Amino acid sequence: MQQDLDRALDRCTSLSPDVREIGRRDLDLMFRAGSAAAGVELARFFLSENFSCSLEKAEATELLVREVRLSGDPSAFLNLYYYAGDLVSDDLMFELLQLAAPKCAEAEEILEARLPGWRHPLA
Repeated sequence: MQQDLDRALDRCTSLSPDVREIGRRDLDLMFRAGSAAAGVELARFFLSENFSCSLEKAEATELLVREVRLSGDPSAFLNLYYYAGDLVSDDLMFELLQLAAPKCAEAEEILEARLPGWRHPLA
């Protein structure tokens, strides 16, 4: 399964639009088959590139929120911050920011810039 996921991720970053589309479809199929890892990766691409798949923006946002809560993954946080910050409450975004900041200089800078009275700029 990890090899399939790696192959799909490689395709998603291809310069060829056709190959990227195949990678996205592969991730979508793996997600619908029950792969949480594929769902998180699909959510990242979906939010930043806005293509058609089985995810909706709210579901993609929730997948990334769970990923940040579970792992403090700074790239998942940054995807949320830049592409779905308007769907996440200020309190939740602040919580996620605190989880990601120790692992990411950019998140740490965002946290420092937003204290006190932090509010997402899209809210």
